[in-house]
Amino acid sequence: MKRLRYLPACLLGICGALGFDSLILYVCSFPVRRHPISYPISLSGGILALCLSILLLMPSVSVVIKAKGARLRTSLLSLLLCAAGFLAGVLFWGYAYDFCRICFQNRL
Repeated sequence: MKRLRYLPACLLGICGALGFDSLILYVCSFPVRRHPISYPISLSGGILALCLSILLLMPSVSVVIKAKGARLRTSLLSLLLCAAGFLAGVLFWGYAYDFCRICFQNRL
């Protein structure tokens, strides 16, 4: 179990990237009548990312609180893994959106 104690921090970064990509998609989907699919997907993805981020923030904070003597090192490592997860998530969600857009645009 000790190996997985930083997993919520990494997943928090990935969920933050989902929220960031949903925000960018929401801003870029105006006017709504020209993008009838992107607008609801961005809203639902943003709400999902917010809920997951709140759920993953609690175990991430508890890892830092339960660390004995090395709270600064634990919090810095958590922040570093969260940032790495965010960068990887931005790339992943961007590629996933492009893949889905190509698949569904060819069918329409």
